[in-house]
Amino acid sequence: MSFICQFIQLGRPQIRFVWLSLFFIVLGSVFVLYQTQPFYITILPPLINHLYPTDFPSLYKNLVLLSCSSDSYTSIYCYYLPFTALAWRRIGFEPIIFLVGSNEKFAKMPLINFLKNDLKIEYHIINVDSSRSISLSQMIRLFGGFFSYDFNTTKDYFIMTSDADLLPITRSRYEIVRNHTNYILAVNAYCCPSDKFSYGDFHNIRYYPISYIGMEQGLWKKLFLPLNNCSISSNITVDMIECCLKEKMKVSLPKNVIKGTKQWDIDQRFISLLIAQAERFYGTYVDKRSRGSRLDPNKEFLSSDFNSILGYHDVHLPNQHENIIYSNRTWLVLKNAFSYLFNNDTMELLSRYHYQTVASVFTQRKS
Repeated sequence: MSFICQFIQLGRPQIRFVWLSLFFIVLGSVFVLYQTQPFYITILPPLINHLYPTDFPSLYKNLVLLSCSSDSYTSIYCYYLPFTALAWRRIGFEPIIFLVGSNEKFAKMPLINFLKNDLKIEYHIINVDSSRSISLSQMIRLFGGFFSYDFNTTKDYFIMTSDADLLPITRSRYEIVRNHTNYILAVNAYCCPSDKFSYGDFHNIRYYPISYIGMEQGLWKKLFLPLNNCSISSNITVDMIECCLKEKMKVSLPKNVIKGTKQWDIDQRFISLLIAQAERFYGTYVDKRSRGSRLDPNKEFLSSDFNSILGYHDVHLPNQHENIIYSNRTWLVLKNAFSYLFNNDTMELLSRYHYQTVASVFTQRKS
């Protein structure tokens, strides 16, 4: 009561001073509180040099595995690989690409020369018959832990799987927590709550999409154990993958898979089962994260005039009919979007690659 009386006795200038003081105290408290909150969107500059990954400090040597099939129903996935690979490089993950299918078909694509000579990105061609090309290109990313990677580093490899048509934008979505052993990063872990399935004595298995699953190379190998009848080596073969699928899931590598059928998601069911087994037998910690803010192609993507794409966590690139994607109108939209990720020199290279690909595709159609 005495405080109120003293406050009333104050003059107007003094009252104004008291109110201003209280205002700045509250404002300062809000600012401190805000600073302690995690930032979910980190705006990074365009990739400075397309030849080498940005030097982010990390406990691991970060790799991301991407793939495409020469026998896919569309060539869009192979076409997108350089853009996606550079987007991963921008946030500190070095891309490793698996090209699955026909050597002859890949030799006709500008993609090979572009990856090898312009971008200096490591790729592996896996020659296989067309009936199993698509399913193998999906599955091979799960076996990336068995490959020998030749990088000058003393760090352990942290290997992520992803899709060719998903562009990562913000690094924070894929940052690795370091205080857990047998750690698995599962971004977009809440994509499919109704798609749980059972296998053997594992019930209601959580369904994980391939994009994005990451863990240390040693844990990737451990997921496949025990294997009693399969020979495992760094020379990944169709027979090795077939053997692992039969022993782990009692299925063969699907042939002539069609998007949307039950066989289309065998890779996602396989990794989901392996993670469930790892949780039970190895005490793995699965860091489940939402996919965050995604720009989808169904949001009038191709008619957009982008101010920026940096406010999203990732971008799902359109995979409509090839004629639409390869059109000059679409390229102008994509070029504008990519310009927020890559510098001018890199964009000139990507433009050249785009027009070479378009010319190659239409030349092959005429022949």
